[in-house]
Amino acid sequence: MSYKIIDLPDLGRAFNATDIMEVSANGLGSYKVNIGEFTLGGENYIFVNSNGTPTENGQAVKDAYVAAQAMTPNGAALSETNRVVILLAPGLYDFDEATYGPFQVNTSFIDFQSLSGERDVYFSSIDVQSYQVFGINARFSGIDTTVNSYYGHQAFAICTGGDPNENIVVKNCKGGAYSFSSFSSGFVGTYEDCEATDFSFVSTGDGIVAPLGISSSGSLDIFNYGTIKNCKSNGFGSFCSSYLWGAASFANNYGTIESCVSRDGYSFCYSPYRAYNSGTIISCQSPRNSFVSVSFDGIGNGQAVNQGTIQYCSATANSSNYSFVSYEGDNLSMDSAINAGLIDSCKAYGGTSFTINPVVYVGTNYGQMINCDHLGGGGGFCGSYGTNYGMILQCTSYGTAFCNLTPSNINNNIWRCSMVYDSWTTGVTGGGKVVLGIDTTGVVNF
Repeated sequence: MSYKIIDLPDLGRAFNATDIMEVSANGLGSYKVNIGEFTLGGENYIFVNSNGTPTENGQAVKDAYVAAQAMTPNGAALSETNRVVILLAPGLYDFDEATYGPFQVNTSFIDFQSLSGERDVYFSSIDVQSYQVFGINARFSGIDTTVNSYYGHQAFAICTGGDPNENIVVKNCKGGAYSFSSFSSGFVGTYEDCEATDFSFVSTGDGIVAPLGISSSGSLDIFNYGTIKNCKSNGFGSFCSSYLWGAASFANNYGTIESCVSRDGYSFCYSPYRAYNSGTIISCQSPRNSFVSVSFDGIGNGQAVNQGTIQYCSATANSSNYSFVSYEGDNLSMDSAINAGLIDSCKAYGGTSFTINPVVYVGTNYGQMINCDHLGGGGGFCGSYGTNYGMILQCTSYGTAFCNLTPSNINNNIWRCSMVYDSWTTGVTGGGKVVLGIDTTGVVNF
């Protein structure tokens, strides 16, 4: 039986002058031939092997990307339903950054996927650029930039803009600091089962100018419209957060952040100036200053506002903690901390939390706060001097909470809530009631 070269197993890279294959001539001996250049592939994929040096492997990825950009799979242009996947064998891939800079990705409908599905493709860098006018559509899986990184930050650098055509999907990948939409202005897509460190998962980063090897949108604000699920930041300043001190920067979440962890806090819609949540943050953990949190506002008109859902979350590992719609800054007005959405079954320890300005112990609730606990510190649930227009149900605080010193500010009901070390000043309310409240005096109704 005869075979064509295309039927042979693939080397996974372009052959060079020293690549010789020995073949049989009708079973009567053999001779050697240079078989030229080929790669294993099909209409919608290119395979890149890792059997060369790390630099050769990196060049093979670059060559495959250039080839993919020129492909017309199935006789048609690249599109959402006519993609090219670059399949990557496990191994080390170096991109000679000292000469060429980071490996840049800026074309839609070309995806990078680990052959095994595990995090065993070790890139020395990657710089995905999707912050241009319309954004790009690309997918990544099984890539790790921390094992073989050229740059000290080890970033899985993706700069996104949240534009209409953007759709970045990254699953089971790992990066260092400034990963997964850092130095970005917005994000549309999905981050799932990924891991990184400081200033990751939709963040402004810590400055306008990004470190070498990372693109920056140059934005003061960050908007999340995507889904971030089962991800972990082994640092701080992550998950739709801004860390631009002294700047009028916004952190805005309109998307879904689910089952994620920030090890060091200042995450989940954190900003030094304004933090707004209109989306969903559910089953997430952070030690401090998280879940719509503003601190150190030096401008004076900042806000922490929740209009969405924060549910089953905890900020319980640090006594210096300002979480769950907490504003710590120079805006002393009643509207500096506002809940107009749902905060349900959440827990905080220490500091001041749950719709509170800890400077003047005010906050305004228009929404619902249900089954929440704030223990280990004073000040929460609108504070002593705040205003309740919504519903506060079955919540617990150490004290300085539940509008306890200003009955006239209780415009709607506070049901079955407890203060462990404080008490209500009873009196004429603004139309609401305290029903089955528990304080240091016993059971309170007024």
